Amino acid sequence: MALLSPAPAKSLPPLRRLPYLVCLKKKGAMPNPVFQFQILSQSSDETAAFYTQLFGWSVDANNPLNYRRIDTRSAEGIQGGI
Repeated sequence: MALLSPAPAKSLPPLRRLPYLVCLKKKGAMPNPVFQFQILSQSSDETAAFYTQLFGWSVDANNPLNYRRIDTRSAEGIQGGI
């Protein structure tokens, strides 16, 4: 019994480049960078401890709402919260 090989991919259309990829090549930077993120969690203390240990982030909850602000220690990067 002979094994069948997959049909060649000649019928597939050529890949199209997305506009932002062209922009990245020209400018070397993302046109719309992420500037903040949030991590939703029902157990904020455990989540903060996990990311602090994993990435070395600093988490500060010293505010009236007990919102945990994340400092990623990145000069250009994003900051966030839990």
